[in-house]
Amino acid sequence: METNCVLKGMTEQLICLGKHQGVQAHVKERFPEASYVHCKSHCLNLAIVHSCKDASVRTIMSTVQDIAFSFDYSAKKMDAFYNEVDADILTKEELDGKRKLRTLCETRWTSRADSLYTFRVALPVIVSALEHLRQDGDDKAGQFLAAISRFEFIIELVTTEHILQSIVHLITYLQKFTGRLLDNSDRFQGQNLIPARLEWLTAECIDKLYETYRHDLTDNQGTFNSEVQRWQRRWSSPDVIEKPKSLKASLSVTNKELYPSIFAIFAILVTMPVTTSTTERSFSSLRRLKTYLRSTMVQDRLSSLALIHVHREMDIDTERVLRSFALAKNRYMDFGY
Repeated sequence: METNCVLKGMTEQLICLGKHQGVQAHVKERFPEASYVHCKSHCLNLAIVHSCKDASVRTIMSTVQDIAFSFDYSAKKMDAFYNEVDADILTKEELDGKRKLRTLCETRWTSRADSLYTFRVALPVIVSALEHLRQDGDDKAGQFLAAISRFEFIIELVTTEHILQSIVHLITYLQKFTGRLLDNSDRFQGQNLIPARLEWLTAECIDKLYETYRHDLTDNQGTFNSEVQRWQRRWSSPDVIEKPKSLKASLSVTNKELYPSIFAIFAILVTMPVTTSTTERSFSSLRRLKTYLRSTMVQDRLSSLALIHVHREMDIDTERVLRSFALAKNRYMDFGY
């Protein structure tokens, strides 16, 4: 088996990161050079998760979730909520067409920010609805009303919602698959080979580069050092007008025959898994693709459907697909053209 696997990206889960029985340990056993890289998109999310372990934050999260579930699964409570929203014009405008409370997602904290915002805006309406329900003999509504009427709850709700809202855009940006290694991490020495960053390429850095990537390079250290020197002279020439500033641009201008080691390092860095967001989205799509009606689906079709589902922004020529399908084999009737 070829051991071309040099990096693996994973999230912070025990099943993945276990030192002896985790997924990364088993991959490391088969591919010794496969270093573990933590998913950059999850770092901020994990920081929020750990900070929200505070008892007061857990309490408001639990209360908001319980009330949202209570209204969501009770037609009587939803009807009371609708009536109060229709009666409060200001709150109705702030909700901007939202007609129900959102439950808290267990994994997506951007969704939690939206849920807390909706709850905060609709708080006067929720209080009024719970008061009417309590008067009708709903004991649970009375308990919810007592919980959200506390000054501490209101302060904690507003503070938590404000903090989460301030980082929503950053979380959304980090979860995009367009994240670049250069933007997301400065700890990879190979980035100093980028022509625009060659001034940071010291002799010590060159030695570390060779030691890190020596298993992926075909040359010895002396040849590698000479290649790097030629690379530096090329881009220090006064004839050079513009230097590439990204890994992708640097790879495209690197001659594989003249600079084989530098080309190999760039190729590894370009494919380095900065984030696993796209991969996790593909996992989430499986429950929609492989239903009980498609239980006999073969791997090729499942993979193709998953690619179409994940990369839905791609423009697919349906005429070309139909033409290929019609010409795939001989048929009794010719439906092609």
